[in-house]
Amino acid sequence: MYDVGSNQADTFIRTTKELSHYIGKKYTMEAMMVIKKLRNHVYIKPTMPQVPDTSAAVDPGATRDKTEAELNYLEKKTIEISLRTNMSNIRQYNLNMHPIYAVIVGQCSDAMVQKMKADADYAVTEDNCDPIRIL
Repeated sequence: MYDVGSNQADTFIRTTKELSHYIGKKYTMEAMMVIKKLRNHVYIKPTMPQVPDTSAAVDPGATRDKTEAELNYLEKKTIEISLRTNMSNIRQYNLNMHPIYAVIVGQCSDAMVQKMKADADYAVTEDNCDPIRIL
């Protein structure tokens, strides 16, 4: 439990470690790593297939994205599926952050909640249900 007291650092480390294990079991690995590392997960957008760039002004060996006309059927379908999967993962990640925020606040003592509410940034943190910021 997060609490106001003399050994706050030890309590924070222990509680956050236990919380990350719980989050890892109930939610996604990315959500667990948010709690462990205290930073948002960055999803990498799928990239287009590359082809050699043959324009005269470019270094030999340089590449460029294929144009839509240059993509074959399999490449188009692969990109489409990758984009859908990426968007779905981002959506699920964002949906997970709200209940995770609630779990974190639920692990705070009444004294800790009162102390957090006294902070000027608390209202924004609460409105956004930001688990990183609340920690």
